[in-house]
Amino acid sequence: MIGLQARLDCHALTVHGTKTSWQRLVTRLVTHGPVRPRLPTSIHPVVRTDCYISETAAQNIEIDYDKGY
Repeated sequence: MIGLQARLDCHALTVHGTKTSWQRLVTRLVTHGPVRPRLPTSIHPVVRTDCYISETAAQNIEIDYDKGY
């Protein structure tokens, strides 16, 4: 993967179009966190990668008491 000329990382898929917090947390870990062996795509900020993050995935994480998470 490191030897590829073009890499694309997409964070736009959500569960039924909802703002599920765990999906947005993973997006933040991948794009802003350190490289971790258990999160392989976290290498993308280190190597040249085009990253697309949807508006839904980029929204602030807030507790949804109706859903329970």
